[in-house]
Amino acid sequence: MKNHKLSRRHLLRGAGALLPIPLLSSLLPRAARAQAMTPPTRVIFVLQDNGTLRDEWAPTSGTGGAFTLPFVLGGLANVQSDLTVLAGIDNHVTWNHSGNGHNIGNATLLTAIARTDAANVGDGPNAGGPSIDQYIAGRLPMAPRSSVNINLPSGAFAISYRDVAQPQSSLNLWSAFNDLFGNFMGTTDPVVLERRRRMRESVIDGVIDDFRHVNTRVGVDDKRKLDQHLTLLRDLELRLALEAQGTSCATDPQAPAYVNNRPNNEHAAYLLALACACQLTHVGSYMINGPQGDPAFTVRFTGGDYHNWIHQGPDYGLDPVRRREDWRTTMNYYSNQFGQLVSRFKSTPDSDGNSLLDNSVIVWTNVFGMGSYHDFFELPVVLAGRASGRLRSGRFLDYRRSRAAMPTVFGPSYNRQAYVNETTNNLYVSLAQLAGLSDVQTFGDPMFCSGGLPGLVG
Repeated sequence: MKNHKLSRRHLLRGAGALLPIPLLSSLLPRAARAQAMTPPTRVIFVLQDNGTLRDEWAPTSGTGGAFTLPFVLGGLANVQSDLTVLAGIDNHVTWNHSGNGHNIGNATLLTAIARTDAANVGDGPNAGGPSIDQYIAGRLPMAPRSSVNINLPSGAFAISYRDVAQPQSSLNLWSAFNDLFGNFMGTTDPVVLERRRRMRESVIDGVIDDFRHVNTRVGVDDKRKLDQHLTLLRDLELRLALEAQGTSCATDPQAPAYVNNRPNNEHAAYLLALACACQLTHVGSYMINGPQGDPAFTVRFTGGDYHNWIHQGPDYGLDPVRRREDWRTTMNYYSNQFGQLVSRFKSTPDSDGNSLLDNSVIVWTNVFGMGSYHDFFELPVVLAGRASGRLRSGRFLDYRRSRAAMPTVFGPSYNRQAYVNETTNNLYVSLAQLAGLSDVQTFGDPMFCSGGLPGLVG
């Protein structure tokens, strides 16, 4: 009788993108079955620029660990039980890093270390070390892509780094999709891929025969996984193809009118969830907005573009009530975008029978704290997921002034400073531990690292 067990080479080819399906336990050799049923913890970073409304951002604590979301986080109501909201996280290393405010913030946000060699800190990428996403990616089990980075800024505003002044490359959505799944069609030639897209040739058609052959050899549960992933792939490719049509789509009466005005976030959610579920990667990042904002905003900012509008102070003559309401609406909008990504991970099955969200930690944070100026204190941080059982969700942890009794004092004598909140350094130690790297006890600048955040892991 023919043996239908998958060889190691076949498995690696499938994981590598020739056959984009999750590991199917009924096709695994017995020795590998238990290992495949324990997927790695995925770590996703959703990044945002320009800060928030600090006085309205933090939830209200209730009894028994319950909390009430403020309006600016109202888009997360449907996934509140899946969240761990953190307040009082400072990016303190910025005091010793020179440059433009956005350059400083981006270069230190995920690296938690400043470059002290001022002569080499200029307008280019100037991080002082690797960022936490790339550090974790290098420590997790091998995957075909160490990380998938979508729409991250580059150059002077790079945010993800492999090492000192070495930014991680970033792709737009369509390029990321082809990078992950283009090998289905037996080519990575961009000219060929573009021609096939223009001819409406589905990426999925390149592997339909593989699906059919595998589908006859698996059990009921694995058939369900195959059907779900096939549907996800087709839906994702359709959305990306419509998006890639540009403004011509808006004039086509047969095309969905919303496509060109819809935020990229929903497509990124599909792509990141699918890449993680297929074990093409275990780490990802996505810039939900940059300094210039999002063209799909429902708010049309008075007084100029999004970036300048946010940095405007009271002397710009704007109605303070209207300005605050626009700002609140914008923050609520972004919480809804993040909620869509969380929901997508929650509805995507993983190889162990849990949801992808159960086996992930998704981090939503901001380059700045307060949006009206370049401020690096009390950054808004929301975690989603349960990190394979290491993170207890449905909590609000308030670290504001948690170190007030024993502050750390630093800086030259003429500019002494003390930090009384927790730091991004300690947050990233905890994130590494949530990813299963229990040996990590420090990250970034050791001056601001005293271990993980109290009470977060476990």
